Order: sequence, then structure tokens, then C-alpha cells
Amino acid sequence: MRYRTPIDRPLVHGKSFLSGEIQGGEQQSARCIKVKAMRTRQTEVRFLVGTDFLENLKRRMGNPKATDVVRTALALLDWATEEAEKGRVILSATDQGGDVQRLVMPELLYVKSLATAARD
Repeated sequence: MRYRTPIDRPLVHGKSFLSGEIQGGEQQSARCIKVKAMRTRQTEVRFLVGTDFLENLKRRMGNPKATDVVRTALALLDWATEEAEKGRVILSATDQGGDVQRLVMPELLYVKSLATAARD
């Protein structure tokens, strides 16, 4: 087992999508978790993205590597599609619960429609 901080491997609701299932939590200076390594097949993905867009995103995220930005984005998309499959919606609100905004993406609507059709 190895230790990873949440920034090393994105976590959403108790799962580390990129390195394995959580085995248990520990309190240290930075919240760390024990992760059981999983052997998985990997696919290399290459694509072009605007330099200014990526640099701005990296800056807002604390200047991680581009690879880490993509890993985080894929973990978030994985979680969002799981929520859509359950018929849930993704909302954003202020800390006080006001100014609620709903995330609407054609991809999530598609996932939700497939899951709904499969249940019927």
C-alpha cells in the first residue's frame, strides 16, 4: 500500500478513481489515505487544447502539471456521469445555499436518458 494525498489522485465520495479503492483514512499534516494499488489497463490519450485556456486553468488550480489537470477533470466527469445515471442533477450554490445554478451538459443528459431507458 502507498499513501497519496487527495491532490495526487482525485477523490470523489470515497473513491480514488485513478489509483484504487480506499482502504482506510489517516490524519496527518495533509489528509492522506491508504490506497490499495490496482492493476488496470491504461490508454494514452492525446489531444490539443488552447494554451491560454490550459495555463489559466492550471493557474486557478495551483499550477499542477497538465496531466494532473486532465486526471482531475476525468475524475469529476466520472462522478458526474455516475450521478446522472442515478437520475441526479449537479448543482452549484454559494456557501449559504443561495444563487443555485444547475450544470447542464448534453453528455450528462444523454447518460441520464440511457439509464432511464434501461430502467424502464
